[in-house]
Amino acid sequence: MKDGSLLVIAIQAGNIKFAEKLISLCPRLVELVGNNDHGQTFWHLLVNESPIVARSYNLKNSSFSKEPMLSLLDKKDNDGKTALHYAVECRRFDLAEILLGLDGTLTSKGTPIFLDHLLKIPNNDGITPTDLIGELAYVPPQGF
Repeated sequence: MKDGSLLVIAIQAGNIKFAEKLISLCPRLVELVGNNDHGQTFWHLLVNESPIVARSYNLKNSSFSKEPMLSLLDKKDNDGKTALHYAVECRRFDLAEILLGLDGTLTSKGTPIFLDHLLKIPNNDGITPTDLIGELAYVPPQGF
């Protein structure tokens, strides 16, 4: 499937093992997921999944914590938003924490992506994830 939809189906079904196998067989699928109508990556799509599905991925110890998946963390969709923008906007603190926790080993084209960088990426309106966090009236004690 040229648009990566098989990978999307595996992600939406919460079948992490199958998704990892697909990526190992065809790493280009990761890039193709980002070719949807909204320019969203795997990480953007994950924000729409239930917290149970997201937590079940054990992202730090999977192929999702390696390239090419990590290089997509700072990618913007058509609205200029990263997955971190969506995670904060949707109050998905569980996922925001996962995304920020992956930051320590990231490389994008050989250049480290620092936590600071992810928090300061502006969307098309100039709003960063840091701005969104600052606007929150309440953040649960376990979040951030």
